[in-house]
Amino acid sequence: MTNEGAMAERRVQRSGDPWEALELFLSSLGRRLRSEAVVLSTRDGVLVSGVGDGYDLEQLGALAPCGERGEELDLRFAGGELRSHRIEVGGASLYLASVGGEPVPLRECVAALRRIQAMAA
Repeated sequence: MTNEGAMAERRVQRSGDPWEALELFLSSLGRRLRSEAVVLSTRDGVLVSGVGDGYDLEQLGALAPCGERGEELDLRFAGGELRSHRIEVGGASLYLASVGGEPVPLRECVAALRRIQAMAA
């Protein structure tokens, strides 16, 4: 079975609405990784979507692309380190960031985000 097939089998909650599907995906990802918060933002730091009780998600979204711009920040929060990854989805550069937990499985996430984007097209 491929990794994408394994991911498809894990999806319990689904939605035909791309915005709701994105929130469900980020919520599921956060639970699996044991992350305190997970956000998706643009290269300008504009929050696209995010989940995480007790966190300022807009702030996390704004911080997500900072590492690539060479800004030095203390990116540790009560829940752990902020990890941020630049990903390409549909020709757009986005940033997937998480607080604490396990490392983000990037290939799996990009595949899921592409499926969600295809719903919106």
